[in-house]
Amino acid sequence: MTPLVITPRKTVDEEVILSGFNFSNTMFKYQENGFITSKLFLEWADQVFLPNITFQRQQTGYVGPIILIMDGLGAHHGNDFLSECENQNIIVQFLVPHSSYLTQPLDLLTFGLFKKYFSSKGFGSYQSANSKQIIEMLSAWYKSTSPNENIKAFERAGIKVCLREEIIFARVVVPSRPFGWSP
Repeated sequence: MTPLVITPRKTVDEEVILSGFNFSNTMFKYQENGFITSKLFLEWADQVFLPNITFQRQQTGYVGPIILIMDGLGAHHGNDFLSECENQNIIVQFLVPHSSYLTQPLDLLTFGLFKKYFSSKGFGSYQSANSKQIIEMLSAWYKSTSPNENIKAFERAGIKVCLREEIIFARVVVPSRPFGWSP
C-alpha cells in the first residue's frame, strides 16, 4: 500500500520525486509538527487503505471478515474510520496497551530492521536535509517491510500465516509458556 509521509513542509523537493518517491507511490501530507493526526489518518485510510481492501477482495473473491490489528495510537480510534471498517466487514482489534514489545509485529522485527537500514551509509548527497531524510526513510521502510519480513514479524508476535484456497489466512499461535515465563 502507498505509504503516508507527513512532513512539516508544504512542498516536496524535486530530488525526492527524482529519487522515485512521487505522488503516484507515496502520499505526502503537511502537518506543522510532522505528526499524524486523526484527520490525516482518515485521509490515508479513505484514499489508500480502504480502496486497497476493495481491490484485494475483487482480486481474490474473498468476501469474509478481515481482521485489522492496530496499536492504540489515538488517531486510529476515529469513529468515521471504525464505522467504515464495520461497513466493510473489517474487524478492528487493538493491541493491549503497553505490550508492544510482546505483541506488536512492528516492534518485534520491522522497526529494528528499519533502524538498521535507515542508519546505513551509502546514500547520495542531497541539497536539503528534508529530502535526505525522506529518501532514506522511505528506502529503509521498503527494505524492512518486504512481504517476507512482514510475515516473519507477525510470526514473532504469534500470528502464523497459512494458505487456504489460495487466500492467505492468519491464525494465532498461543505459546505453551506465557511470554517472560521462566521456571
